[in-house]
Amino acid sequence: MNYIKVLGASGSKMKNKGTTSFQVSKDILVDAGNVLNALGENTEFINHVFFNSFSC
Repeated sequence: MNYIKVLGASGSKMKNKGTTSFQVSKDILVDAGNVLNALGENTEFINHVFFNSFSC
């Protein structure tokens, strides 16, 4: 089952806010900047992480 779950979207790490990251299925993350706080023990199911990197 695929879905998009926003794990963080504030652009910076602050109390109760996380850096940009998305979960697109049970085992796939994109831009995994806030994984441990957002998923807790469910991080053990993550098998693939895709990073988006660019410079200005």
